[in-house]
Amino acid sequence: MQIVPMQKKHLKNVMAIEKESFGIDSWSLQFFQSELKSKLSHYICVIDKDNKIAGYAGCRMLFEDAEIVNICVAPPYRKLGIGKMMMRYFIDMWIDRKIQRAYLEVRVGNNVAINLYKKFGFETISTRKGYYKDGEDAYVMLLDINKL
Repeated sequence: MQIVPMQKKHLKNVMAIEKESFGIDSWSLQFFQSELKSKLSHYICVIDKDNKIAGYAGCRMLFEDAEIVNICVAPPYRKLGIGKMMMRYFIDMWIDRKIQRAYLEVRVGNNVAINLYKKFGFETISTRKGYYKDGEDAYVMLLDINKL
């Protein structure tokens, strides 16, 4: 598995994984296209030995803050450490770029993701009521990179 910058050529496969994984909360193709053009955004794909996308993630960085805006592992590749691989990539990048804090939102019922984030030092700081289209709440989590 290797991490590569997300490119337009990846978007067809990313969209299929996005729709399968997030359903009504999935992002549109236009949104991904816009994110790839943004100077604040950084998106990656994890590619397997057969050049298939195993996962992808994106973050935004502004001054000393970062936000994970999307992280997804394709269903056949789950529980293989790909989420950890992408988190480690971002944290290393943030340290290099002198980012001080990283934020994210996660469904309160997504225990797999919550546990992953906690392993990397993220802490729950608040709850956004009804954040998702189906009405589920989201936890806002924070990583103080200075504590790493």
